[in-house]
Amino acid sequence: MTRELINAFKRVTGKENILFKVADAALGHPDEPVRQVIFPAVTGGEQTLKDLVHEFKTKGPACRITVQTTLRASYTNHYRRGLIALLDTLEFKSNNNAYQPVIEALELIRRYAKAGNTTYYPRGEVVPEHRGTAGDWAEPRG
Repeated sequence: MTRELINAFKRVTGKENILFKVADAALGHPDEPVRQVIFPAVTGGEQTLKDLVHEFKTKGPACRITVQTTLRASYTNHYRRGLIALLDTLEFKSNNNAYQPVIEALELIRRYAKAGNTTYYPRGEVVPEHRGTAGDWAEPRG
């Protein structure tokens, strides 16, 4: 996982120019083999296109899902114990109504902390929602 994340920082520069050159070469010689038309049209040839595909794979949706799954697994196994110990030590309060769902959620976690490896709360238990916790991780903007 660490190696994949490090490789994700390798970037191919001039993506728009590469796309233009590939499209121009393909349209100019539609019946010619890729090795004879597309690869020579791009500086660095086949390796540049391999690097471009690699960059997309390491930064695209599949990589994001892998990172999310890894982080979630870390939370559920290791960090959960630390969080529970922290909740036993700290007391959270807020007079701001906007943050009451967070305070209520912390209390819910505290109530079931000693229940063991609880995956789901009992039927009928209300899990408070805060605008920052609704849905999955937001897609990056830009």
